[in-house]
Amino acid sequence: MEPKVCNACALHATDLCICFQTLAGRTLEAWLPINTTVHEMKSCVSAAWRVAPNYQQLAIGTEVINDFETVETILEKWPRPRGEALNVMVVTQQEPLPDDNCSQLSALIAKLQATDSAVRGSTIRTLARVVNVDSARELEYFVLEVQSLICGPSAAVTTKRACLEALARVSPKDDQLSIQVAFRLLGDRSDFVRLSAAESVAALANRGNKEVISMAQRLLKRGSPAVKVAAVMVLGDVANEESKTTLEMLGRYSDSKDENICIAASEAVSLILRNA
Repeated sequence: MEPKVCNACALHATDLCICFQTLAGRTLEAWLPINTTVHEMKSCVSAAWRVAPNYQQLAIGTEVINDFETVETILEKWPRPRGEALNVMVVTQQEPLPDDNCSQLSALIAKLQATDSAVRGSTIRTLARVVNVDSARELEYFVLEVQSLICGPSAAVTTKRACLEALARVSPKDDQLSIQVAFRLLGDRSDFVRLSAAESVAALANRGNKEVISMAQRLLKRGSPAVKVAAVMVLGDVANEESKTTLEMLGRYSDSKDENICIAASEAVSLILRNA
């Protein structure tokens, strides 16, 4: 039996209002039949807050209740007046992420696909204001939703660039997942997308970020000439004078027969040295 969250006023006599509350004060009310098990109660919480049942413990007062118990057996131990809600404490090992928040955030992120540049720009500014980057789960949800747009088979160049700008504007410095999503587009077929990806990675990574430097070095060794230019740009913005390997690599590429690589490598070395 699937537990249901219900706002109806007319309920069956066998239904009881359960008030779930976290230690942080977040609350959820659900009307559930009295034969609902604790495990099903956890599923109800999971559907609303995206916290898997195995990351939850439910308690009445200070006593943890077992998965096999039902609302009915709980009432036998902790009876309450007719019409009064059963208060259940939810102790989680994972931060709750309300489903309605996710739906609103997804709808906003979807606007990054708009054909109107003004709408895309407004959406990016709104995302920078509303995404709670102090919430690790909300930040992860935002980045994964953006990634789903970028990786779509029919993603337009404008969508990819808007997504990259959103990552750069919203995500905190050195957020690894955001960097990985942006980094993937350094190999895009579009010159404009590769340029935006290089700018986004540079905005997301602090200078000296060893992982980004290593990723860019690997890309520089195996990428096409156009991708090598993008990798060089990232190194110029992220590497520092302590990265001797990077300076040696860029020194070699500054003598490249490819004019674009040669110019990019020379500019990257100058940029690194200027920021020493």
